[in-house]
Amino acid sequence: MNTLLQVSLLSVNDEVRFLADAPGREPITVDYFRSNDDATSYTSLELLLISAASCMASALKIVIKKRLKKDVIKLEVDASGVRRESLPTDFTAVSFHIRCTSADLDDSELTELVQSAKEKICPVFAMLKDDIDMQFSVTVQRPQGEKGGCQCQKN
Repeated sequence: MNTLLQVSLLSVNDEVRFLADAPGREPITVDYFRSNDDATSYTSLELLLISAASCMASALKIVIKKRLKKDVIKLEVDASGVRRESLPTDFTAVSFHIRCTSADLDDSELTELVQSAKEKICPVFAMLKDDIDMQFSVTVQRPQGEKGGCQCQKN
């Protein structure tokens, strides 16, 4: 059975700023042309990066804890995107760096899980175009400071 998700946008000025919300959620401000002095709104592309990063982080945390039965002390995902200057100003490249603090997970496991999450679990990644150059890097750090690190790329 499919689930219906809904959002609403309301214009709040003469420009392209909107108040966006979903039923039962706090509203957020979305602005196509966010100025440097505005720390309250997100651009649509920033929200896309947030969606992709949170989708990846959620999938990883669930699989690591439930399927692998391994500990996750801390999980962080940084995402950045290179935006085309001409219309449409979409992403040409996106990179994700995933950092996990765990006593019993290793870099190769995390790298494998990232690929699996991207290809089989995360609905946001299923919606992204194949022509976007996606790069992934992972680092697993031990609680006492022992480190690992690996780079993997989109296949």
